[in-house]
Amino acid sequence: MIVAKYEKRRTRIHLSKLGVEELRDIGLTPDQADSEIRKSLPFFERSR
Repeated sequence: MIVAKYEKRRTRIHLSKLGVEELRDIGLTPDQADSEIRKSLPFFERSR
């Protein structure tokens, strides 16, 4: 269970490093990605 939480957090951190085009490639909008990222990083703010 702890490993799964760590893995989700790590995945969300990776999402935070993707650009708009890369997010589109995986079928996400920046808003969708930001919503997911904030589950682990509540104060995340994407630089636009």
